[in-house]
Amino acid sequence: MTALPPETKPNTNVGLHSTPGSSAGDEDRDAPPKSSDPWLTFVYRVRKANGLLGAMLENTHIIENSTERLVLGVPKKVGFVIDKLRDPENLKRIEQFVETFWEKHLKVEVKLDDGSPDSMTPRAREERSRVEKTQSIEAAIEQNPLVRTAKNVFKTQVKTIRDSDKSSK
Repeated sequence: MTALPPETKPNTNVGLHSTPGSSAGDEDRDAPPKSSDPWLTFVYRVRKANGLLGAMLENTHIIENSTERLVLGVPKKVGFVIDKLRDPENLKRIEQFVETFWEKHLKVEVKLDDGSPDSMTPRAREERSRVEKTQSIEAAIEQNPLVRTAKNVFKTQVKTIRDSDKSSK
């Protein structure tokens, strides 16, 4: 007769604390975007319906949006997804999503982007937003009089910052 180990509950606290090198934004990937950008909203909705296609579209941006066609740009650094996006089945799916979400019948084309500075993908926007938020929080903490006093008295520095709301869950 073999004894089974007692049933244990999974550790729900794993990954709640983010460190500078971790991808803390991954838990926000399924949250609706807080943006008025129609492409970001579109990509979010596609990702909810078709995760793989949505993940590929996260790496694109709109180059041209006319009444007849939608041209998507893929940055060179993620150019490996261009073949998958150009696949006729995926183009058809994207066109169907455009028709469903935007109520427009557009011909979708995918091109390799030359890297124009004003063309940020949804993933790049999320990353920039996350970095800006982290920097503003760090600056606010460094300017806090209590933190400054503690640093001077104990001759120390702030190494990590944890979100107290997430750690209490």
